[in-house]
Amino acid sequence: MDEDRGLLQDISTDDISGKAVRGGAVVFGAMAVQKALALALMAVLARLLTPEDYGLFGMVFALAAFLQVFADLGLSMATVQKMELSRAQISTLFWVNLAFSALLSCAAAAAAPVVALFYREPRLLGVTLWIAPGFLLAGLGTQHAALMQRNMRFGALAACDIAGLAAGGAVGVWMALVGLGVYSLVGQSLAQVGTRSALAWALSGWVPGRPVRRSGVRPMLRFGGYLTGFSVLNYFARNMDKVLLGRFWGATPLGLYTRAYALMTYPITLVSGPMNSIMIPAMSKLQRDLNRFQETYLRGLRVVALLSFPMMTVLFVAAEEVIAIIYGPQWTDAVPLFRILCIAGLWQGIYNFTGQVYIATGRTDRLFQYGLAGTPIIVAGICCGAPFGPRGVATGYAVAMLLVLIPYSWSAYRIIRLPLVAAGGVLASPLTGALVMAVLTWILRHALPTVWSAIWRGTVLVLFCAVVFVLQGVLFHRSEARSLYNSLAGKG
Repeated sequence: MDEDRGLLQDISTDDISGKAVRGGAVVFGAMAVQKALALALMAVLARLLTPEDYGLFGMVFALAAFLQVFADLGLSMATVQKMELSRAQISTLFWVNLAFSALLSCAAAAAAPVVALFYREPRLLGVTLWIAPGFLLAGLGTQHAALMQRNMRFGALAACDIAGLAAGGAVGVWMALVGLGVYSLVGQSLAQVGTRSALAWALSGWVPGRPVRRSGVRPMLRFGGYLTGFSVLNYFARNMDKVLLGRFWGATPLGLYTRAYALMTYPITLVSGPMNSIMIPAMSKLQRDLNRFQETYLRGLRVVALLSFPMMTVLFVAAEEVIAIIYGPQWTDAVPLFRILCIAGLWQGIYNFTGQVYIATGRTDRLFQYGLAGTPIIVAGICCGAPFGPRGVATGYAVAMLLVLIPYSWSAYRIIRLPLVAAGGVLASPLTGALVMAVLTWILRHALPTVWSAIWRGTVLVLFCAVVFVLQGVLFHRSEARSLYNSLAGKG
């Protein structure tokens, strides 16, 4: 029992908000480093590789993302969410995860000929075969990372992510320089997940024991099963666009779309990634205190909105400069796709963050039920846009995501007895500020000399937006800034 207490740290709920904020400072700082590095790697690889290379990888990635849903089985979140957890339980979950990961590696290798036949692209046979070992590599570190997240060891988690990204990037760039094309992206992926899993073992300080029968993991398996079911549905909703574009429009349009989508999601993941990592363990520890749960959620929601809304609106306005700076002039056709997807990004960050309510309260059964109702709407929107090419698909996705956001949020808020209007009130001010910033940026953009390069124009726009953002914070969000400072300083 003493050994269990050292491994499965008990964190007091007395100052859970303060602990979350201080952990958030670490996570956001590390995420900024991680995203800056990833953005630099993206820019380098975009210049070394072609849209066709990204299109080929995107075709295989659709399958890989689907299989990866099962590698986790929702059990990492079960580890984080469960209020009381034993060493026997987490060891049993590790072996369950690893067994499924090995099966998925075999399944991916077996599916390689089918993938090549479906897309009518023989080169995909080798790409799929080389992607297959990644599932086993990822599964090796799943429970180790979950244990660190449960114990709110966000610095150690960030170290795993940054080191993995750096190792993967180094391998990918080297392979691209020697002319390996799409296999550069495969090598990058394998090196990244392998490094991350190895470091998770080293930093967690945990070595799994033997699986134990009757260790009480059945409720956790049920939790993970519903979460996996929703993830499967979500996979179809989020990847149907890539499948249809690859099948009917080819590698180049798909490459343009996937790069535009990836760039749109960068600000989203920069905000919602750290917030989800922090808030799931924090809110899970408040399951028995509904008022504090609501308060913590609304604070997190406001942070997500204050950060993501301005970024999405400004990226919409400055899309031409952003694409030119990050990807280069050969990606100009991605600009209209990027603008449409930025509109979807306004509510996608809120959608992603609200999903954590279902997980933190253990109500993944209700999350799955929502998925059964909402996924057909998203898929229908994408299918309606598919005949019109990448722009049609992007538009259909944006409209469908908006249609499902309100019922999705309403269902989550019923669990914690939070009125929908309360969340709306939290979002109103950040949205207004973001729209004002977008209008001012649009005016400045059209006033800048057209002879300036994209880099100069983009630099001026970014600096201007930073000034406006700070001024809005000083004028309208001073109390939030003071509260944030007090939490960081540990003053309560």
